Amino acid sequence: MLLLTGASGLVGSAVRRRLIAAEVPIRCLVRDPRRLGDDRVRVQIALGDLADPPSFRNALRGVDTVIHLAATIRDQPQGSIEELSGIATWRLVDAARRAGIDVVSDVANKFGLGTDLPIDLPGGRIGLIPNRAWRQKHHRRWGPADTIIAGIGQGVILATPLQLATYVSRIATGRAVIPHVTRAIGGMPQPGVTAEEYPLLDIPEESLALVRGGMFAVVNEFGGTARHAQLDIPGVQLAGKTGSSQVRHVSRWAREHGHFNSAQLPWEFRPHALFVCFAPYDAPRYACAVVIEHGNAGADVAAPLARDIMTDVLTRDPARREIAPGQALVQGS
Repeated sequence: MLLLTGASGLVGSAVRRRLIAAEVPIRCLVRDPRRLGDDRVRVQIALGDLADPPSFRNALRGVDTVIHLAATIRDQPQGSIEELSGIATWRLVDAARRAGIDVVSDVANKFGLGTDLPIDLPGGRIGLIPNRAWRQKHHRRWGPADTIIAGIGQGVILATPLQLATYVSRIATGRAVIPHVTRAIGGMPQPGVTAEEYPLLDIPEESLALVRGGMFAVVNEFGGTARHAQLDIPGVQLAGKTGSSQVRHVSRWAREHGHFNSAQLPWEFRPHALFVCFAPYDAPRYACAVVIEHGNAGADVAAPLARDIMTDVLTRDPARREIAPGQALVQGS
């Protein structure tokens, strides 16, 4: 579920209507539902606005992502959204709109999405990160609303679990890590077994730190959507992000008649549940991507499984570094 704020403005109207056309479940936070026009019967409505924290917190129930559709940065209320919610980002939509889809696509490719990863196994899939060239091949024009939808990971984006794991590995290390199967042959380490062997990504460190901090908050801070993924290992913290992948269209009739709840759909119609993570947070060593077919919500099923996987991996520590995960932190060194 997406929560839209500022959805009745000029920019918000265009995005809202495109999301409705794509049958993406949305909730609009508005003071006057009449400003939504005929769309009032096609979306969920939460009364209030961002200047009223109680109404905003109430609107967040059951929400995975919040997007703020202010016309300009100056339209945003004072205070950080982190004070109100651990899952929202003020400038997500504005950043995608300003950058444009080609920049969004190029950056996604840098993190391994929509690319052919040269792993030492056959049968890999490229996935899809759309751009203007892709849309032109399908004889359609790319519009500003398409950029915003792609910028929040909605629409026609496709990714494999391996790409998701690579993506979070590159966020954690800031390097163009490439996945591989063989660590050593005959006791001899193979090339690419450490992140330091890969080139740095052309991404500012402060930007990577901001994303890592958000992933830390998702798991470890009050209001995070994946508190169930916290590790029970002294000195070791996990950072991650929940998500879901819609597998079928939801009819307009279903949206217009009562509250839509994907958890009540037949199993085969429920969204896939996703969770990506890395650990330890302070000294990344392992990354993981979990996809539960028709699991519905990443926080409920994918995140706890990822926690168990990472607990086992960190305990076994197959990387066999000289210092065990969390040991330096426990000793205060």
